[in-house]
Amino acid sequence: MQSHKILVIDDNPDLREIITHNLTREGFSIIQSHGALDGIQKATDEKPDLIILDVVLPVMDGFQVCAILKGKRETADIPVIFLSARDQVDDKVRGLNLGGIDYISKPFKSEELNAKIKSLLRSRDHDISLNPLSLLPGNKIIEEKLHAMLRNGKKFAVGYVDIDNFKSYNDKYGFFRGDEVLLFLSKNVSSVIRILGAEDDFIGHIGGDDFLFISVPEKVESISKTIITNFDEHVPSFYDSSDREAGYIERANRLGILTKIPLMTLSVAVVTNQNRDINHPGEMSAIAAELKSYLKSFPGSNFKIDQRTANESKEIIEKKKIMVIEPNTDIARKFDQALIKKNVFVRYVENGASALLLMTSMKPDLILMNSHLPLIDGFTLFGQIKKNKDFEKIPVYIYSSEPFDRLITRGEVKIPPENFIDLNNLDSLISDIIQKVV
Repeated sequence: MQSHKILVIDDNPDLREIITHNLTREGFSIIQSHGALDGIQKATDEKPDLIILDVVLPVMDGFQVCAILKGKRETADIPVIFLSARDQVDDKVRGLNLGGIDYISKPFKSEELNAKIKSLLRSRDHDISLNPLSLLPGNKIIEEKLHAMLRNGKKFAVGYVDIDNFKSYNDKYGFFRGDEVLLFLSKNVSSVIRILGAEDDFIGHIGGDDFLFISVPEKVESISKTIITNFDEHVPSFYDSSDREAGYIERANRLGILTKIPLMTLSVAVVTNQNRDINHPGEMSAIAAELKSYLKSFPGSNFKIDQRTANESKEIIEKKKIMVIEPNTDIARKFDQALIKKNVFVRYVENGASALLLMTSMKPDLILMNSHLPLIDGFTLFGQIKKNKDFEKIPVYIYSSEPFDRLITRGEVKIPPENFIDLNNLDSLISDIIQKVV
């Protein structure tokens, strides 16, 4: 482990050497400075973990040095301990008011200085390791926890919690209201873990809208479901009434097209070692990223517990890609039930405009879409796809609960009967369609 770096600013060379000798024996790395200007420069260049600063210095005193350090972005957060032969209360108060963390009067005992430094740095390390917004353990503690968990060899379930459409919310409502959402999710996850989790369960805040929890496999399903239920119940209250009633917010995409963004939902990707060995936190992150990509292809809040073996996880790159353009969550779930056992990757999109934007990057092997879509109806979209040389060879199937003969005249391009699906017979026909591409 790398030792803490301490800058000692004192014009007395004998005292500097005494402090350096004592702190070096305690395992600290010491930088010496003989005066105010040199000390400010070294603090800026070296960025120490702590500064020990004599009050009485030539050119300018320690109080002035501290004021300069606290006014510079590069050094403002470095804790400062004042040393001084002055023992007046006014001096101590002035030093603390300037941002000093402590004030030690000369002469002092080395044991006292050592103990205060160790206590201060322990506290600082802990504070730095916490997420400043949620005060949950941050990345450093999370990584240590994951490594310890992997070493003990027990079965685990790590849940990666991510808010869908959070960026759009933040862009419209601002960071202050975005932080309120993050604090709500933090409290939501914490309370669910406390009530439903095991005694040693853990919650961390990776950053932004990404959270993590560690539990045991037998509890993770109820934990994930409850986190999602609580989130879906309360998240509409974070929107203005007009957006809440509409069920979406409107934001311009990268092309300047006004797009309807659904209300925020939650994706919970759960990684376990029940059916495979996992040896590094990086493996968990990669599996979680893959699961979250899958979950975000569905409308609404969803969770997925990965129970694949190592060999099965490699097969995902072989999967065919299907785009389903469907605004109705219930119909989308019907597709999912039929597709889940097939060797396919499915991406759900809620409207035609979003589908057209996604097609270039996704390059789907098959497109299924409802005839009734917002922004661009299914028949118009069918025509636009078939007129585009990049997409014209992609098989496209359109479905509706209305009879085919009523719909055939709509749109710019006639839809062949074999590309039409009666929504009333969806369950029996969908498997046959999948066989054409799998």
